[in-house]
Amino acid sequence: MPVECQKKEAELMNFSIEGALRSMEPENPQRISADHEPGHKGHGKGTPPTLKPSENLTPEEVAQRRELAATGIFDNEGDDAPDDPSLDPPEDTWDFLRWELSVILPLLRDKVKFVGFTKDQEQILASNLLRTVASKKCVDAFRKAGLSTPAEVMRDRGLIFGTFESLLDPSNNQVYGITEDERRYIRATKNDVLKMAFTADPDEKPGPVITWFHDWAFTGTADTTYSFEETFTHERIHASGVPPTPYYFLGIFKIGHDLDGYEHYGNIIENCSNEGGTE
Repeated sequence: MPVECQKKEAELMNFSIEGALRSMEPENPQRISADHEPGHKGHGKGTPPTLKPSENLTPEEVAQRRELAATGIFDNEGDDAPDDPSLDPPEDTWDFLRWELSVILPLLRDKVKFVGFTKDQEQILASNLLRTVASKKCVDAFRKAGLSTPAEVMRDRGLIFGTFESLLDPSNNQVYGITEDERRYIRATKNDVLKMAFTADPDEKPGPVITWFHDWAFTGTADTTYSFEETFTHERIHASGVPPTPYYFLGIFKIGHDLDGYEHYGNIIENCSNEGGTE
């Protein structure tokens, strides 16, 4: 890849992550776009342009074109803004940027909630989520396994990322949509130093898919056999509906994590890593 293209892609990645985090913050009420500044002649839609007369247009065609003019969309511009935009990342660099700004970042703002994290931890989570939704190889790997992609889960269900420590506070029960008994049960059964994160079964619990992270997932003070990157992708597989599928040696001894027996695990992890993977 030419050096200039590599620099451009790096700039886009940095921009995307920062933009994702900024888009989750409350909108500044004093921010005014240039099109709305007094005396500024911007590029807003404004008054629809009048049609040029044409001797060959029928009254029906004139009416159709007037209706089109009122939308502010002309020629083939409507193809760029479908009613149900694709969640698949485009291959072209600039189409990718436009897709990320118009499709993915609004989902991050409206469909993702963080509970109890520091800003640095939120940035780590946001960048890992962007990694799984913006990689074509990752999307294809989920589809090959017959799963909903991380972007589809985000759009259709919504996501809540919470800290395990946030379960100490009963007032968060409403945020998570759980009962007091469920909060106590989770606290009692998931407080394991070998676990970095866990996801509520999306088939048993309606609403947003919830993933909780232990603090040591970010600090590396626990079992470091698995990177945070793999842990995050691991939980996206659970979020797409795959239940615990452990591997049993000789059918008796459980080995590894709870997805070691899932046949598509290795392919998804490889293709959703920062290094890429195979087609």
